Amino acid sequence: MGSEKKYSHVLDKFQHIVPLSDVDRIHFIDQPRWIGYGKAHRALTIMEGLLSKTKQHRMPNIMIIGDSNNGKTTLINRFFEKFGQEI
Repeated sequence: MGSEKKYSHVLDKFQHIVPLSDVDRIHFIDQPRWIGYGKAHRALTIMEGLLSKTKQHRMPNIMIIGDSNNGKTTLINRFFEKFGQEI
């Protein structure tokens, strides 16, 4: 085997997960993950821009529409994680 990694198929950023117990690895796998697709990044950019608008009587806004299980709630949760303290 030499200096080859035993789990070379596992990305470096996840190598620390390999030696964990089954329970801990399953717990890690079950954690929510952000996968930043292009449209999601665009929506976050628009939402961030709206957050920086000057306060006024009729604030500009955005409506996010999509089929069920397309990531709308995840998008809002991601926005809140990044900017929740500013709101």
